[in-house]
Order: sequence, then C-alpha cells, then structure tokens
Amino acid sequence: MQNPTFRQGLRRWQTVVCWNVTSARATIHLRLTEAALPIVKEGRSLQRRYGRLLFAGMSKDEIRQLMGLLDRVAQNVDAALEQDTGFSPPAAKKDKA
Repeated sequence: MQNPTFRQGLRRWQTVVCWNVTSARATIHLRLTEAALPIVKEGRSLQRRYGRLLFAGMSKDEIRQLMGLLDRVAQNVDAALEQDTGFSPPAAKKDKA
C-alpha cells in the first residue's frame, strides 16, 4: 500500500479507512468499510472458483499430498534464503518454534 494514488482511490471509493501509527516503522492500518463488503464477497467467490479449477480431478488425498509437498518446497526455499542472506521469513520462524 505504498502507492499513494492507490490509497487515495480506496478512500475515494470509501472502501477503507486508513490511519498511521507513529513509530520507527512506517505502518499504515486499514479497516474495511461496509462499502467494501461486495468487493470482498466477489473476491472470495473468485478464489473458490479458482481453487476448484486448480484441483479439478484430484481426490482429497491427492490435494492433501500436494499441499504437503508444496509446504516442504516452501520450507526449503525459506531455509536457503536464511542460509544465503540471514533473513528468516515469519513462516519459517513459526515452524522452528
């Protein structure tokens, strides 16, 4: 949300309320308004349709297996990133706890 034009557009459509928190980090908090609810509903509907498209013809066990394998790939990527750069993504920190 660093793009001020995008933020201004969201405000103009009255879909979000923005406020800043004064701290060492530039943080912008957003809260959806009632005007955003149809957009959220449509977005969730599109996500469900896309998910059905992606997993068409797969059994629940096959989907579960695929998701497990993709989680392992993501963990490998996180481990390589941490080893190469010292950066530990938040998801990788959770797995280690």
